[in-house]
This record gives sequence, C-alpha cells and structure tokens, in this order.
Amino acid sequence: MKVTTNVLDTTATLQVSGPIDFSARKTLGACIETQVAQGRRDFILDLHRVTFMDSSGLGALVACFSSIRKQGGAMKLARVSGQVRELIDLTKLTHFFDLCDSDDDTTNSVEC
Repeated sequence: MKVTTNVLDTTATLQVSGPIDFSARKTLGACIETQVAQGRRDFILDLHRVTFMDSSGLGALVACFSSIRKQGGAMKLARVSGQVRELIDLTKLTHFFDLCDSDDDTTNSVEC
C-alpha cells in the first residue's frame, strides 16, 4: 500500500493505492497520526486506487475513524468503488462512514 497526502489548512487528503490488508494497517495509522500531530483534524481518504481490502483493512479504516473522532476531527471516504464498496455495503458500514463521490482539491503533496 502507498499513501500520498495532500494538505490544505487542517484537512488532509490521503490518496491510497494498492491493497489495504493486515500488513497495511500500521502504515495507514501512522500516516494519520503524523498528520494529526501536524494539526490536521479533517481527513478525506481517496480510495479509488485501492486494489483489494479485506476485513483487516476494513478494521484499519474503523480504527482510523475512531482515532480521528477522538481528536475532534472527521473522516470521509472518497471515490469508493469495486470490491471495496461491496465490502463496505456488505458490512452495512455505509451508515458508519461518510462516503462521497469525489475528493477535494488540495495542494502541497507530501509522501507519507
């Protein structure tokens, strides 16, 4: 999994590519922790390049969501499609996550 982060004020857009599975959960969590430490409170996870997600990956998204909420922030999932969307629908987490069709334009790309 690779994560590229674009930041604008207190919002970070994480463009995730590759699989989100057990091995990727720490990377995603560390990326969010880094951004929170730098003052980011609102997150958009752009998932259109995610090739696979299993239950561990879904658990990682839930953990990230919970961590961000504890810090007083918010998290949206953008451009979710394919197998990832099916998994979110199947687990009825469409009511838990805020899903949107597109991500916000951001600047200052930072590798995470």
